[in-house]
Amino acid sequence: MTSVEGAPPVAAGEGAVPRRSLLGLGLGSALAIAAQRSAAAQSTAPHVQPRGSSEIGFLLSRITNGFDPVLFARAHALGYAAFLEEQLHPETIIDVRGDLIVAQFTTITATTHANYVGHYLQGRAELLRNELRTSTILRAAYSSRQLHERMVEFWTDHFNIDHNDSMNAALKTTDDREVIRKHALGNFSQLLGASARSASMGFYLGNYRNIAGSPNENYGREIMELHTLGVGNYTEADVKAVARCFTGWGFKEVTSGDFGAFLFRPQYHDNNPKVVLGHSLPAGGGLLDGEFVVRLLAQHPVTADHLALKLCRFFLSYDPPAEVVRRVAQAYMETNGDIKSMLRVVFALSSIALVPQATRPKYKRPFHLLTSILRPLKFQMTAPEQLSEALGKLGHQPFRWPTPNGYPDKLDLWASGEQARWAFASDLFGNAIPGISFDPATVFAGVPQSEIASTANLRLTGGALSPSDLAALQTFVSAYPAVTDALLRDVMVLTVSSPSFQLY
Repeated sequence: MTSVEGAPPVAAGEGAVPRRSLLGLGLGSALAIAAQRSAAAQSTAPHVQPRGSSEIGFLLSRITNGFDPVLFARAHALGYAAFLEEQLHPETIIDVRGDLIVAQFTTITATTHANYVGHYLQGRAELLRNELRTSTILRAAYSSRQLHERMVEFWTDHFNIDHNDSMNAALKTTDDREVIRKHALGNFSQLLGASARSASMGFYLGNYRNIAGSPNENYGREIMELHTLGVGNYTEADVKAVARCFTGWGFKEVTSGDFGAFLFRPQYHDNNPKVVLGHSLPAGGGLLDGEFVVRLLAQHPVTADHLALKLCRFFLSYDPPAEVVRRVAQAYMETNGDIKSMLRVVFALSSIALVPQATRPKYKRPFHLLTSILRPLKFQMTAPEQLSEALGKLGHQPFRWPTPNGYPDKLDLWASGEQARWAFASDLFGNAIPGISFDPATVFAGVPQSEIASTANLRLTGGALSPSDLAALQTFVSAYPAVTDALLRDVMVLTVSSPSFQLY
């Protein structure tokens, strides 16, 4: 792959940041304290001044994957409501960088048949995985359609599929394109239906083996427990009935020339009467049985509640106000599952006003941490797939969560990874990740020593570091007798390791 930005890569390992620098500043200790608290207690840390201190700043911190001066200026020029509405319609946004990224990875636009025959069967499954994972990271970091990318992240976890699950090396690429990305800001009922017909989901949860007389209940359970109703809102009898409704759902064989396309096999369908959540389905329903279940679950008020809570937790707070969740669920029911309408309520100023400042900060998951570093800076990349490998060490490689519930959006899971984050930042800015290099001159050329900390703050966050973090950073810089390459790399590591960068 050609080098991004065209500058020659720096040798791996050059300028590696000493771990003592991290610990000596004291920001690491502050981060450790913040990360280990409960969500409510942690978010009240007095030294943290999140970018949410202004309405547009809060919106940007939630619907983007990190600070970007161009998008920041765009938001302020349009105003809160108009900018949100623009992001809700990604098809209207010119996305040069995003389109260039897509063009570099040919497998993400190829058919399932082409990827399966041309790569998977040829022993190149890892190429398929690398291209999807890497393009996902780069699109999240550089696309102008930032809210769409954040919703892709949300729905990818909601409809989780393990990319390492055999044929899903080929099948997941189409699922990402035709299910998740296509419907990310559309209608939930259509999204749920597309997922139900997805070869990738059917293979992952075994529904392609779900036949009359020998039902596989995995998908029947997960479509209720994870995708719609949530735990405790159905019975074991419902699981069995739903599984029977989806008997015969599968996908075309490779010999068809359209491998992975949805295929209903009536000879394998259980055509006996069924009762699902109190609704009776007559005998002989065939394909309509499964389609009825999709509509029933998508229109269920408990599904509205479940999705509203997840969206509010993802975008607003670990513990979102019940009133806001209720309003979002109401919007879902009134619009028959329109995702845009739900998000308009999530980000309504009246909703945000109900979220206390003290409970707004969230801890960036590793994927978000990486993208928020990439977005405002210039890195030379000759092996961008190494970014995915780096995320793997942080436990957040795209499409690698092994169970159907997806990567959790919970503080406790990620708070224990503090040292791994330090090591990642040190490797990234020390050019120790093969094929990824950073030149401090792209940020600090001509900057006097007295302004190094403030420059790092403005470049990485738009000025959102807390005063205490910024003061500690400048104290560290001022202790150096002269500005060196090692110092500047230290500064970048310490900035992205500070509590007010790790939180958003």
